[in-house]
Amino acid sequence: MTIVTFAGDRIGDLRDELAGDVRAVDFQQMRLNALAVGNLFGSNVLNMAILLFVDAAHTKGPVLTLLGQPEIVAGVGAILLMAIALAVIVHGAETRIARMEPDALVLLLAYAGCVTAVWAAGS
Repeated sequence: MTIVTFAGDRIGDLRDELAGDVRAVDFQQMRLNALAVGNLFGSNVLNMAILLFVDAAHTKGPVLTLLGQPEIVAGVGAILLMAIALAVIVHGAETRIARMEPDALVLLLAYAGCVTAVWAAGS
């Protein structure tokens, strides 16, 4: 994977998610936190569900066998990040340390680890 491919993927991710993120920020500013979280998770779940329909339409075997290592690592990373975020929401405790919740730090570190793993898988 070249730096151009890697950067292009990240720019595509930003472009695709920007509208949902803007809506989520608007909901959060209106103190509608449940709508903000539901908007982000709904978008992620829909993106994962699309694979079901693509796999059903692909007649030459499972579509996931066509993926390369970076795509597989990115998919597993997305599932991991969503699982961590859902666990944080279900737990619901607030324990701020220096204006940052520890769960937010865990998510940031997990995201950085996922991006690094995608980069390493493509090299």
